[in-house]
Amino acid sequence: MKLLSRLVLLAACTACRTAAPQPIPDAPPESADWVRAEPAEGGAYLGLEARENDSGRLDDLFFEAGVRVVRVDPHSPADEAGLRAGDVVLSYDGQELLEPESLDALVARGTARQQVTLEVQRDDTVFEVPVVLRGKTGSVEGDVVVQSRVDPVRSRARWRTEANGVRLFASADDAPFPSAGVPVGAVVTALEGRPVASAREWIRLLLAEEPGATVDVAWVDEGGSTHETAVELLDVPRRVTGFGIPIVTHYDRDFDADTTSFVLLDLYVISLFRYTREGQEKEWRVLRWFRTSTGIGELAE
Repeated sequence: MKLLSRLVLLAACTACRTAAPQPIPDAPPESADWVRAEPAEGGAYLGLEARENDSGRLDDLFFEAGVRVVRVDPHSPADEAGLRAGDVVLSYDGQELLEPESLDALVARGTARQQVTLEVQRDDTVFEVPVVLRGKTGSVEGDVVVQSRVDPVRSRARWRTEANGVRLFASADDAPFPSAGVPVGAVVTALEGRPVASAREWIRLLLAEEPGATVDVAWVDEGGSTHETAVELLDVPRRVTGFGIPIVTHYDRDFDADTTSFVLLDLYVISLFRYTREGQEKEWRVLRWFRTSTGIGELAE
């Protein structure tokens, strides 16, 4: 009897699960707003295209530090420095890279004839490469560019890459950053002392923190004054979506589909009691012969 009780308890524990009441995006997040760019000037030219430094395998996908070079423009500063496709750029002038967007932002902040140092990994060798940037014109009118990136998990806000950091583009008043005193329009420059280059990198760093964690954020207000603020990140409450004890009982709830089911003494062919709900439609069933339901019925094509 004791053995049976332990087996039932073990089955109950393994059948329990919890989930957040809203979907949590996988890192790196891809939720963004897009706009058509205005004519712009300035920035520097490096001459390479990069992507995330991932494993390249869907069955074992993971991300490592750095960005992987996929193309080098002929006769560009990157080409003249000896970079080639397949190289991994680990850092730009001492700042570690996690995202291609961060590399683009750092290069855009540069100037013509500025020398920067790239830390590069080629196969098993890591070396430093000095590169002299060239000047370039900015975006052309009509180009589609990212206006802001969305983080619904840690900050409940939209962020935009700026020349000196990441701007809080939009946020609810009760979201973590405005609640801590960081207003919409502020430009975040560092997280826990680490400089931030792009909105995409910033959101990945936030996702790496635990829900509800308190982090130190350096930011600049619209008047140019610098501040440091402790911000408590969003901690999304957890809700039970299912549990079960084989044969004895089973409960399931899907918040996205708005459905609930509960079964008591489930013998597969017949059950003692069964309750199901789909939206406002509810049904109660005892054994197989006693049934009642309520709600609003609709016919859909």
